[in-house]
Amino acid sequence: ADLSSAVGPQGHVEGCDLSGAMIERAAVRLQGCDNTRVTIAGAEILPYPDSSFDAVVISQVLLYVESVPQALAEAHRVLKPNGRLVICDTDWSGLVVNTKDQRRFQRIYDACMKTFQDPYIPRQLPGWLEAGSFDLKEVRTVLMSNIGKAAGDGFMTNWAFRMCPQKGRAAQVAESDIEGWLKEQTELHENNAFFAAMHRFLFLARKK
Repeated sequence: ADLSSAVGPQGHVEGCDLSGAMIERAAVRLQGCDNTRVTIAGAEILPYPDSSFDAVVISQVLLYVESVPQALAEAHRVLKPNGRLVICDTDWSGLVVNTKDQRRFQRIYDACMKTFQDPYIPRQLPGWLEAGSFDLKEVRTVLMSNIGKAAGDGFMTNWAFRMCPQKGRAAQVAESDIEGWLKEQTELHENNAFFAAMHRFLFLARKK
C-alpha cells in the first residue's frame, strides 16, 4: 500500500510471492489500490517482460531463495537501464537475546535457521551485486529490537514468543526446551528485562 501511494495514479506496482496465503493477505491490504496487482511467482522466475520497471524491491525474500544470483539476474532483466534495486534482508548471526541458558537457546536458534536457505545473506550481497552488473550505491542498517517489555506488535517479540516455538516444534526440539524458553522470556518481560535485537540491512543499487 505504501508503494502504491508512492508511485501515485500515474504509476503501477506489481508484487509477487510463492505463498498463496501471503498473496491473499496482500490482496486484502491492497483493496482500493487500483494501480497495484499481486501474482503468485518466485524471485528466480519473474513473470514480467524485460526492462519493465523503474525500480525493484526485494524485502525479506533472499533468505528463502535457492539461487540468489539467479534472483538478482531476474531483477536485472526486468529493470530499465539505470533502474534502482532495493534489497532488505537480515543477517541472523547478529542476533542478541537475554537468556541464562545459552545451550537451550542454541538449539532453538538452530531450529529457526533451518527454515532459511541461507540466514547470512547480507554479507554476500556486495559481491553478488557486482557480479550481477549492479552498482552498489548505499548500504544502511535498521535496528530491530524490543527492550524491557516485549511489545505486543514488535518483530522481535513475535519472533521470541511465536516463531521460536513454532519453528522449534517443527524441527522436533524438545518440548521442555520450548516451554523453558517461553517461561524465561515471559519472566524477563514481566520484570522489564526482556532484550532481543538484530539488524536488517538495506542495499540500494542501480542497474549498469
